[in-house]
Amino acid sequence: MPRIEAFWLWHGINLCLLLIAVWMLVADLHPPQKRIAFACAALLYGPVTDALFWGQVEPFLLLMLVIALRKSAARRDIASGIAVGLAALCKIYPIVLLGYFLFSRRWTVVASAGLTILVGILLSIAAFGREPSVDFLHQISMTAGDKLWSNTLNASLGAIVAKSLWLLAGHDYGLAMKLTRPR
Repeated sequence: MPRIEAFWLWHGINLCLLLIAVWMLVADLHPPQKRIAFACAALLYGPVTDALFWGQVEPFLLLMLVIALRKSAARRDIASGIAVGLAALCKIYPIVLLGYFLFSRRWTVVASAGLTILVGILLSIAAFGREPSVDFLHQISMTAGDKLWSNTLNASLGAIVAKSLWLLAGHDYGLAMKLTRPR
């Protein structure tokens, strides 16, 4: 597809996904004036407009998380898990939502999310081959090494997840801090 058409298609899809997600979020509000006010506030919120402007994947993530929570409230656990799994295939942070389902002992949601992620990974390997996947994992290991995660003041979700995984694997951050401090 030519670049200009792809650009407009991507932004059009993102806008549609965002509008659907916002509509689903405010659909149960009454009176209608409250629904319109909240929808306008959500659409004018800075990070939302930035994600839309820059063509980021967050409108899709928002829609998947809204679907997951609405399906969870309706006790449709398989659909909820699939939505969380699809969101986690795009970004890692929606996996944190599975912690709630683990503590709630909603095993169907966790299992369907895990299966969705596994199928997505296998489809990716089938479509693009093993080389890009192995290279991606290699790049992640280089990025998540001591040089990036040794700063203990980094409280972002990505840093916390990476530090937790490193600690579970037996990594000693005290040694990393001693090695990276300037003398």
